[in-house]
Amino acid sequence: MKDILFLLPADFDDGGATWYCRECAEVRGLLAYYPRLETKLDVRVADYPRPRPAMVELLGEAHQNCPTLVVADDARELPGHIAVKRAGGHRFLDDAKSIGEYLAAAHGIGRPHP
Repeated sequence: MKDILFLLPADFDDGGATWYCRECAEVRGLLAYYPRLETKLDVRVADYPRPRPAMVELLGEAHQNCPTLVVADDARELPGHIAVKRAGGHRFLDDAKSIGEYLAAAHGIGRPHP
């Protein structure tokens, strides 16, 4: 099983205006920098607005933030500086910085510069 990455669509409607998610755009940019990641991840576009059924199924109602990366291998050791959360029996990260740090550790890409 691959890690699952949930992102919002590039354009979504909220209150009659078109928006994009800044953190999802940051992660999409990371995927553009490192195209090989697309073959290592199961990238899914989540619904807007909530509920996001695929996320609820994995992590529960309270964890529908995007971007979110669900770690596939529960035995994989992760560096201690990464803010890993747990829900529904899965480890996950739900912010762009943590996702970037995880992808660097797990897939050998560059780390985000402080």
